[in-house]
Amino acid sequence: GALDGEEQQAVEDGLTQALAADWLKVAPELGAFYNALGRHAEAGRLYEAVAVKEADDDRKLRAFLHAGSAFVRAGELPKAEALLHQAIEIAPRDSRPYRQLLSQVYAGKEDLDGARMLVTKALRNGADPVPLRLAFAEAAQKLGNREAARTALIEALPKQGGSFEVLAALGRVYLQEQNFDRAALTLRKAVRLKPDNVAAVYALAMAEEGRYRFAAAQDAYLRALSLDPKDDRVRERYEALQRKVLENQ
Repeated sequence: GALDGEEQQAVEDGLTQALAADWLKVAPELGAFYNALGRHAEAGRLYEAVAVKEADDDRKLRAFLHAGSAFVRAGELPKAEALLHQAIEIAPRDSRPYRQLLSQVYAGKEDLDGARMLVTKALRNGADPVPLRLAFAEAAQKLGNREAARTALIEALPKQGGSFEVLAALGRVYLQEQNFDRAALTLRKAVRLKPDNVAAVYALAMAEEGRYRFAAAQDAYLRALSLDPKDDRVRERYEALQRKVLENQ
């Protein structure tokens, strides 16, 4: 169960005392404790202090990433941005700090131009383009710019011959744009790569329904339901389609 105020205080006191003995080991635990209580700014400050003290680059990077996330949750975007840029300096080719900046900071600031510049910088530094373009597309979609999202995802495709994540994300953009033929084509490729991904199968069903291919849509809805029988949303769409088919016979 949830800890009451007194128990929380006891845990915090215990962790704070342990902090004196083994600072780098205990601080992340105390940070996680603060996050769990919604005290995100305190968590952020602790992770930042760990990052500054830590000698090992990998652990330093992780601490900066945790600090960035905590400050985003605290609503302190400029602080999060500064720390994530410090993470980039440690590991310029690691895609994680860029992805966090794109999906958490730039989306939060509604700054798509800044996001574009960051992607350019990341690519120059040799970071993996696919996760970057995915994160940029996600930020663009959050800001309602489907065209920018679509362009980024199409750019991510050829290098991979098609990763599931890119195909599924691109299919969903086409679906939102009501470009049902393109959506069905793209989502079919995604489902071929991961036949048991419920979200992709469900999106494919909606695309097929959108282009009036009701038999294909019924198959896909049934497949989604067999993968997740408890999903009421899928069941409702399937039953509505059944009624539509009966009415049109």
